[in-house]
Amino acid sequence: MAEELKAKVRRLLFSGLGTLLLIGTLAAVNGISYYVYSRMDFSAGHVYSISKGTKHILSKLTDNLIVKVYFTPNLPPPYGLNENYLRDLLGEYKSAAHGHITVEFLDPNMSQKRKDDAQALGISPIQVNVMAKDKFEVKTAYMGLALLYKGRSQVIPFLQDTSDLEYQITSRIKKLADPVLPTVGFVVGHGEKNPGDPSASSLFAPMREDLNLKTVNLSSAVPSDVSALWILGPTQKFKDQDIQALRSWLFSGKPLGILFNRRSVNFQAFYSAPMSLGLSPLFKDWGLDIPNGFVVDAQSENVEFQQNIGQFVAMRIQQYPYLPVATHFNQSNPAVEHLQGVTLPFVHPIFASTSTESGLKYESLADSTPNSWLKNSYSIGITQSSANLAKDKRGPFSLAGLVSGEFPAPEGTPSLTPHKSSRAIIVPTAYVLDSHFANRQTSSVFLENLLEWSCEDSDLLSIRGKGMTYRPLRPLSDKMRLLVKYGMILFLPFMLLAYGGLSYWRQMRRRRKMIALYGGESAQETQDAPSPEEPTPISS
Repeated sequence: MAEELKAKVRRLLFSGLGTLLLIGTLAAVNGISYYVYSRMDFSAGHVYSISKGTKHILSKLTDNLIVKVYFTPNLPPPYGLNENYLRDLLGEYKSAAHGHITVEFLDPNMSQKRKDDAQALGISPIQVNVMAKDKFEVKTAYMGLALLYKGRSQVIPFLQDTSDLEYQITSRIKKLADPVLPTVGFVVGHGEKNPGDPSASSLFAPMREDLNLKTVNLSSAVPSDVSALWILGPTQKFKDQDIQALRSWLFSGKPLGILFNRRSVNFQAFYSAPMSLGLSPLFKDWGLDIPNGFVVDAQSENVEFQQNIGQFVAMRIQQYPYLPVATHFNQSNPAVEHLQGVTLPFVHPIFASTSTESGLKYESLADSTPNSWLKNSYSIGITQSSANLAKDKRGPFSLAGLVSGEFPAPEGTPSLTPHKSSRAIIVPTAYVLDSHFANRQTSSVFLENLLEWSCEDSDLLSIRGKGMTYRPLRPLSDKMRLLVKYGMILFLPFMLLAYGGLSYWRQMRRRRKMIALYGGESAQETQDAPSPEEPTPISS
């Protein structure tokens, strides 16, 4: 009895000590995790962790950055989920800044002073619909944050979407750490899109967040503070002196970017006409051949158009191969290495000849798929069959490229040593800027990345397109498509029948084993048992 009592006390003692040890271990881990923030992100594109560009910008902080988040707590989804995501993301910022970031989550509803402080920073309340007491109600909520650094401030007044939240926060921290923005000049005088054009305000609005934009006329000297020069969609011919000015610009070591068309497209008649811009001498200097045919690709965007069927008008959705989607990018170039898919409408191919001037090198930035062809017809009809499009020269083709090295000196200038770091970016389509396509987020990211990279500013390149994925389905043949179709229809019933048959077979097998086991023992017991008619002998 005493041994049993000792065993019970021993078990109780060890159980209590084990519980206390477990609680102490958890408390220690929790305390360490408060000061050491770490997490593992296995998501595609690492959308739940900050990028290297953000860490590089945070490393430039020399003073304390205060992040004040004014967020009404206990909001319904998706607003409440946005708050949780923001807390985790700011935790990563705080850990990467090594003590230079202080994060404060404030509930504006706690006092009138907090509401006044939030509105003084530029964070105003908004109306959201919430489900309360079995009915929809309108609630006033705050969902914004302010960044304070060295007497300057940046504000995100409304955190509506978390898909580009890291870019929103990091770009504002970058402005606080380095208020001087790089300057990009946009050539005017040939029908180009430029920051001074009111009709293109939506195109240049995102650029103004991270760049200082200026218009440049080639007939006069380019301002000294311009870091890169760009030509966006010219429609008029360049004069000889303009070409000379561009040659001088490249010869001085400054970067140049050109987005242009070789054909004008009529979207109503689905017909294209040639354009003469006078840029061919430049491309010849660089050893490039850019034909005026379009690249058509089996990997392309869908378009919606009207089709007359008798007396009715029906809407039809169909792939349009003149809107190829590039998914193969130069992984050694920071401007495009993080992109997954960019639509380049009515793009021309770039061919780099072997007779390129000494000292120049061509690199492709984006390529079409192997299922692409060069189409020279002026007709761009939407109902053309794939077999008809696949008759000409087959790809893949270079859809955007970079020429770098020592550019030749302009004519009539003294023989000087060229700059070895000059570079020219060529994108043979300006329809990426057209109102029909410019609103696509991938096109905007593609252009902004090229602009910033031309200014040698690469901190935001890996952040801007973060979370934007493009994963098209692999095309199947007609036979394989039928196989997959009927396989999906018959797969589930077949699996149910197979599972039922297997279960029945196992059950019958188990039953036979039980019969063989217990049935055999019963028969043996019957044989060994004495007969009731014979007396049982009594041993002496």
